[in-house]
Amino acid sequence: MRTIVELKKSGTHRYLMGHPWIYASEVARVKGELSSRESVAVKDAWGRLVGSGLLSPQSEIRVRLFSRKEMVFDEALLQARLEVAVKRRGACECCRVVWSEADGLPGLVVDRYGEVAVFQILHAAMEAWREEIVKCLANVLQPQVLIERSDASVREKEGLKRRAEVVQGSYRGTSCHQVGEVKLELDLLKGQKTGLIWIRWKIIGKVARLARGRRVLIVFLTWAGLGCIVHGRARNQWRRWILLWRRYAKGKRIVN
Repeated sequence: MRTIVELKKSGTHRYLMGHPWIYASEVARVKGELSSRESVAVKDAWGRLVGSGLLSPQSEIRVRLFSRKEMVFDEALLQARLEVAVKRRGACECCRVVWSEADGLPGLVVDRYGEVAVFQILHAAMEAWREEIVKCLANVLQPQVLIERSDASVREKEGLKRRAEVVQGSYRGTSCHQVGEVKLELDLLKGQKTGLIWIRWKIIGKVARLARGRRVLIVFLTWAGLGCIVHGRARNQWRRWILLWRRYAKGKRIVN
């Protein structure tokens, strides 16, 4: 019998507005086995289907929906959604291939840097599918190097340990990748997140276009990559480039 997560009658239910998360405070009861690997059916207090999701017994985000229909999460679904995500992003050398719930794969992030793929698992249920994730990424992306960057602090709230390692191939430290018109040197194993902050990329593109052929002054920039990209578009005759990159280490603010 499939596990059913029944929601409370009262309270503000985000799923009514399309949100894919079900919080522990919204759950009335769980009928069936508490397993991170098995997908669950989420129903409201009147027995109506809300959707299918992945259960994390220890997390405040108790269920992450991957479909609004009755579906079972398995390896075939995982590979099919990876293929759709890759097709959606096109043939970009460097891009975010999978962005968690946006691609129907809750808690999974995958970035591509040429022949290197970097993935991150942030959810206990997706962690239970790690072996299949590695297999499907190898099949779909066919990278020469596969790196895992599951080292975010949010994993501890899921009852998971942090992990950063080379899963396939060999990676010796830093690698150069063409991002738009700029070539960046990135440390995909030890650098920030999974290499770049892709969520800002559209904004960065707009700034870079505005900077074309102009003299630019950069101040109070928290990500040096933007400075590199703007520098590639702006005039070579710079009189001054001020970069105040704020970092936090051991609880103290350091300004370089």
